[in-house]
Amino acid sequence: MTYRNRHPWTPEEDALLLARYDGTEHCAALLAEELGRTTVAVRGRCSGIELVPLKRRWTPEEDQCLRNEYPKRDVSAVDLARRLGRTEAAIQQRAWHLGVSAKAWTPEEDRAVMAVSGVYGGAVRVASEIGRTAAAVRQRRIWLSSQDKQSA
Repeated sequence: MTYRNRHPWTPEEDALLLARYDGTEHCAALLAEELGRTTVAVRGRCSGIELVPLKRRWTPEEDQCLRNEYPKRDVSAVDLARRLGRTEAAIQQRAWHLGVSAKAWTPEEDRAVMAVSGVYGGAVRVASEIGRTAAAVRQRRIWLSSQDKQSA
């Protein structure tokens, strides 16, 4: 639904945004419908009154935490994201930027990955068992398969 409201935001509308906007696209769409505004206008106003969190710089303490914790086998990017108040993607990107390598694959993990090759849902099951994402398991299987073909 398209609206062409060019009237200023009212204090009542701002109060509603402050009370109910959670930063999601779905919430913005619901509020837009209720206020007779566009989703873009709602997001823009929320940004204007600083309801949308701005990207914050990484602190030296956060960088050190990543250097120490990211490579550990028992700590996931999700755990670090929660601990540092960041997204999982932010953790992964910062680790890459810092040159911190991800957890190395073990021979046991490689065997588990290859054992479910072609099994529907196998990547998800193995991922949960070894503490990796299903996407990582699929990528590892592709890489391992290519290595097998090169050595043959």
